[in-house]
Amino acid sequence: MLILISNPALSQVDESDSNFREFKGKVIGTLGEPLVAQTVMIKGTQIGGQTDLDGNFCLLLPKGLTVYIEIPLLNYDTFREIKPTDESIVIELKKKQNKSSRVVKNWKKRSSDLTRQLQELYKSEEFKKADKKICR
Repeated sequence: MLILISNPALSQVDESDSNFREFKGKVIGTLGEPLVAQTVMIKGTQIGGQTDLDGNFCLLLPKGLTVYIEIPLLNYDTFREIKPTDESIVIELKKKQNKSSRVVKNWKKRSSDLTRQLQELYKSEEFKKADKKICR
């Protein structure tokens, strides 16, 4: 007979030995309702996740690097800048404005260098190891 005991203290994620960190968020509609099964992508990569039944998502982000995330929905403003000090975000979907936001302008300035950096990081063995432990 095998008895498995779960200890919440042991299941805590230890990010200290990794260059990646857990980043959590929630996607809601204009009335505050959680949006289920929405794709959340890290710009410049093919890395992303989906929201759960409560609109929550978790991404594995590089430590010390500002990244940009997007929820690919037409006619909605879903582009966000995530700084290294940000721990979580709530994204309320709003209709897209015609003007380009500061965040989009920042992305355009940094996109080629950042994309190269991110692609290198997400191909690393360290990412593969972190992906097995963080956001699980």
